Amino acid sequence: MNTNPAGNGEFGQRPPTSGPIVPKTASEALRPEAGTPPPKRSRASRSQVVVFMNFVISSVMLVV
Repeated sequence: MNTNPAGNGEFGQRPPTSGPIVPKTASEALRPEAGTPPPKRSRASRSQVVVFMNFVISSVMLVV
Protein backbone atom coordinates (compact mmCIF):
# COMPACT_ATOMS: atom_id res chain seq x y z
CA MET A 1 0.00 0.00 0.00
CA ASN A 2 1.43 3.36 -1.03
CA THR A 3 0.54 6.16 1.40
CA ASN A 4 2.33 8.85 -0.61
CA PRO A 5 0.01 10.18 -3.36
CA ALA A 6 2.85 11.66 -5.40
CA GLY A 7 4.74 8.39 -5.43
CA ASN A 8 8.13 9.94 -4.68
CA GLY A 9 10.07 10.31 -1.47
CA GLU A 10 9.38 8.71 1.85
CA PHE A 11 6.22 8.83 3.89
CA GLY A 12 6.38 11.58 6.51
CA GLN A 13 9.38 13.29 4.96
CA ARG A 14 9.15 16.95 4.03
CA PRO A 15 10.69 18.17 0.80
CA PRO A 16 13.86 20.18 1.33
CA THR A 17 13.26 23.89 1.88
CA SER A 18 14.81 26.54 -0.29
CA GLY A 19 17.08 27.84 2.48
CA PRO A 20 18.03 27.32 6.09
CA ILE A 21 15.66 28.39 8.84
CA VAL A 22 17.24 31.24 10.77
CA PRO A 23 15.93 31.40 14.33
CA LYS A 24 15.20 34.78 15.89
CA THR A 25 16.72 35.86 19.16
CA ALA A 26 14.37 36.19 22.11
CA SER A 27 14.37 39.99 21.95
CA GLU A 28 13.62 39.94 18.20
CA ALA A 29 10.76 37.48 18.70
CA LEU A 30 9.17 39.64 21.41
CA ARG A 31 9.58 42.94 19.54
CA PRO A 32 6.37 43.81 17.65
CA GLU A 33 6.53 44.22 13.90
CA ALA A 34 5.82 47.64 12.45
CA GLY A 35 2.22 48.03 11.34
CA THR A 36 0.53 50.46 9.05
CA PRO A 37 -0.16 53.89 10.55
CA PRO A 38 -3.79 54.76 11.27
CA PRO A 39 -5.60 56.94 8.73
CA LYS A 40 -5.65 60.69 9.28
CA ARG A 41 -8.75 62.17 10.87
CA SER A 42 -11.07 64.08 8.63
CA ARG A 43 -11.38 67.84 9.00
CA ALA A 44 -15.10 67.52 9.78
CA SER A 45 -14.42 65.41 12.85
CA ARG A 46 -12.36 68.24 14.37
CA SER A 47 -15.00 70.89 13.81
CA GLN A 48 -16.17 72.82 16.88
CA VAL A 49 -19.77 71.77 16.24
CA VAL A 50 -18.81 68.10 16.32
CA VAL A 51 -16.79 68.57 19.51
CA PHE A 52 -19.67 70.43 21.18
CA MET A 53 -22.27 67.86 20.12
CA ASN A 54 -20.01 65.09 21.36
CA PHE A 55 -19.85 66.85 24.74
CA VAL A 56 -23.65 67.29 24.85
CA ILE A 57 -24.38 63.67 23.97
CA SER A 58 -21.77 62.40 26.44
CA SER A 59 -23.26 64.60 29.18
CA VAL A 60 -26.76 63.31 28.48
CA MET A 61 -25.54 59.71 28.56
CA LEU A 62 -23.72 60.33 31.83
CA VAL A 63 -26.81 61.84 33.47
CA VAL A 64 -29.09 59.02 32.30
